[in-house]
Amino acid sequence: MSCENVRNRISLLLDHRIDGGERDTMVAHLASCDACGARFESLRDMKRVMGKMSQTPVPANVQAKLRALAAHERARQLTRLSRGSRISYWSGRLYMEFENLMRPIALPFAGGVFAALLAFAMLVPNLSFAHHLFNDDPAVGFPTNPDGKVV
Repeated sequence: MSCENVRNRISLLLDHRIDGGERDTMVAHLASCDACGARFESLRDMKRVMGKMSQTPVPANVQAKLRALAAHERARQLTRLSRGSRISYWSGRLYMEFENLMRPIALPFAGGVFAALLAFAMLVPNLSFAHHLFNDDPAVGFPTNPDGKVV
């Protein structure tokens, strides 16, 4: 194995991602080549030191944003699989956009309809007329005189 191939694959060896036969060839090369062996030792020590470092916790809002980005990317990748998945994806997007547009309008609209119905219900009793006032009996009378003056 050449030095260039070994140097390109040292990180795979450190992560135990190389199978048996190739691993044995690389270990033999690292034992015989001082430059590659020193590079391997350096990277192994760096990995060990970095493994002992404390990990800073990721803030919850950053985690949520990263998960949302990953979910959107996964959905985008799935839409490329077939025509049916594309149609499903775009219909879902259109439905969500419609919902997001209508939601701010729905509550004021419902409140306005409720207020109009309430006002109408309060006015209905005042709109009823007493039919006995509109007869020709002068004893009952009209709400106004024939000449137009209010009684």
